[in-house]
Amino acid sequence: RRRYLAAGLPGNTTNARCSTSLIEVTAEPDEAGLALLRDAAEKLKFSARGYHRILRASRTIADLDASEHIRQPHLAEALTYRLPFGRPD
Repeated sequence: RRRYLAAGLPGNTTNARCSTSLIEVTAEPDEAGLALLRDAAEKLKFSARGYHRILRASRTIADLDASEHIRQPHLAEALTYRLPFGRPD
């Protein structure tokens, strides 16, 4: 809530409802996380929407972990929610 109030948005703004441009700023991953995200996006052919959904989910996971920054484990967990079950390697 504080993050979005500081950005001038209403207090009821959530990670799921903030703009794409703002989620890119608030969910900027560390170097290891960015490498993981780029590799996954390339291998799994994420659309731009899918890419941003991963950022939103990882921001929420980091929030639940009380982490100000998005780290590789947050992105890895978010990616597991996007993988279809039973998908062949």
